[in-house]
Amino acid sequence: MLHKKIYLEKLIESGKIKNFSIAGKPTKEIQEAFTKGEGFIHIFKKYGIESRLNKFGGSLISIYIPTWTENGKRKALLETCLINFNLKDVISNNDTDEGLEIMTLDNAISEMNKVIKNLLDEVYAYYQVSLTPVDFLKILNIEGGYGECLTFEDILRIIPVNQTKLSEKIGVNKSTISDYKAVRATPSLKVISKLINLYPLLPWDEYIEGISNEENK
Repeated sequence: MLHKKIYLEKLIESGKIKNFSIAGKPTKEIQEAFTKGEGFIHIFKKYGIESRLNKFGGSLISIYIPTWTENGKRKALLETCLINFNLKDVISNNDTDEGLEIMTLDNAISEMNKVIKNLLDEVYAYYQVSLTPVDFLKILNIEGGYGECLTFEDILRIIPVNQTKLSEKIGVNKSTISDYKAVRATPSLKVISKLINLYPLLPWDEYIEGISNEENK
């Protein structure tokens, strides 16, 4: 896990990524704040973690606790969380679009380390992209959640480059990428291997596990 963190830090330092995510076990303090519906900004401020809000009320660092509805009841997996880091966002001091300014996550590596130290009891995974709640539920493959495994289409969607650039990077036609997304074609092991080398900090283990589960049905 340490070498993955080091690799992520190098990506941050090089400016090659715009955002990233960490999955881990939240502290009791985070779990209790979620259960009480208090939000997390006061905890961020307590530990000196970036807590400015954008014009939509969101922050550069956000915490998602997996939630879903099962048999009409709302459920949550308190032992796991996803923390997203956005390196740049728009902030406004009023209710109009005037006076917009860019806010950046300065010292992102330092902020990440403060989050790991104070908000997580354990780190499960590092991702070189910002994952959505739906992505995270698929990664966890929670029964009663979305009930879906992570697919190659999901992987392609979260890779932070457009279809043309991606086709060039892995040496296939742009139309082939479209076929992958539409599930009209299945990627070869060679293609998957190239993607893993290009984007190692993606949920590849969960994707491969999903393939195995489908084959065993």
